[in-house]
Amino acid sequence: MDIDNQEIEEAVEGWQKTPEGKDENNLPEAPASATVRFWIDGYGVLFTMRDEKVAGVRDKLEVILQYAKQKGWKPSWKEDEKPAIKRVCDVCGADAEQREGITKTGKKWAGIFCSENKNHVKWLNV
Repeated sequence: MDIDNQEIEEAVEGWQKTPEGKDENNLPEAPASATVRFWIDGYGVLFTMRDEKVAGVRDKLEVILQYAKQKGWKPSWKEDEKPAIKRVCDVCGADAEQREGITKTGKKWAGIFCSENKNHVKWLNV
């Protein structure tokens, strides 16, 4: 779904309007809302969409996600890092994650770390 600037301007203009009789300086509560975080030039920016219906929030969310992609905004500031691989602890069965890195002396390391017990570490050969 390609969105042109006119559609975006109309959508944003509509979001700024408040229902009749409401104080224009206060946002009305809405039964449906969604918040999205983007990283724009290193700054974390939150966008909150509100509507009377979930479908309205979904439509607004689609518009802002498409706009963010067109502008090159990132969903994370860690775009160059690989996401951690979810694992299970060999000792207790709790959730664990695989992490890797390089020590201050330049040696590579990798291990699977338990989320429940910090002593449950399985070191991997790298």
